[in-house]
Amino acid sequence: MFITIPLSKVGFEETVNLYKKIRGEVGLEPLTKEDWENLRTIREKNAEVLKINGLLENLRDTVLAA
Repeated sequence: MFITIPLSKVGFEETVNLYKKIRGEVGLEPLTKEDWENLRTIREKNAEVLKINGLLENLRDTVLAA
């Protein structure tokens, strides 16, 4: 699991570009939808403890989809 917390709009854009580059080079999905669902308990626990907005969101299906 990667947790990246950009501190600016530029940092956000650079993070998205980095993740897109990694996705393009690897060419494989890191987790299936079933894997993502199986990790729900861990994701929810981390989101509750870390209080990071969007932690429960799979960026591969949203921000990185473009």
